[in-house]
Amino acid sequence: MHYGTCTCTYSYRPLFRSRHRRALGAPGSPSPTLMTDACCAAGTLVYTNNAPPAGSVERCAGSDHYAEIDVYVVGAGTTALVVGTDIFGFAAPNTRANADMLAAALCCLVVVPDHFRGATITSYLDGAEFTPAAIGGFIQSHGGWEATKADLLGAVVPLAAAAGAVRHLYLGFCWGGKMALHIAADEQACGLCSLCNIYNPSLKA
Repeated sequence: MHYGTCTCTYSYRPLFRSRHRRALGAPGSPSPTLMTDACCAAGTLVYTNNAPPAGSVERCAGSDHYAEIDVYVVGAGTTALVVGTDIFGFAAPNTRANADMLAAALCCLVVVPDHFRGATITSYLDGAEFTPAAIGGFIQSHGGWEATKADLLGAVVPLAAAAGAVRHLYLGFCWGGKMALHIAADEQACGLCSLCNIYNPSLKA
């Protein structure tokens, strides 16, 4: 099995159209934060051909270091692309459409872990206002780096290896982009990915 060092991909959502952009920093608003539906409208498909998801959900058993975790798996090949999701979780239609198209276009195995264990920002808010503070609370309670690292090293990479992958890449959307920075800043986790020589503790998110 080959492990190189990590490459990280920042938040990038090629399939999403911004239709409901709202600036919380507009005159008279209390916050300077700009939010767009690149994340907010994650349930609204931009690319659609009425096809059902091409992959399936597999469950990895837990251990002393991490709880059991579901993973969306699609495609096949000796290269595995691990996709870190946004805060709408691994079951969002756009996320699975992205995974399906990546698997088809790259002829590789794509795995999308449910690091949030079924939770999403929507379920966390439970009808409350979507604010930067609420997002921060969700990430603090569901999206910590150490738990994510345990999932990746203990469950996700072994699952991909068992499916025949010998090279592992990581692509992060939104919250997943933050995890990509953590990977690049972590000497142990950096071996998750094989593409170019990057290990830099200063990238710690």
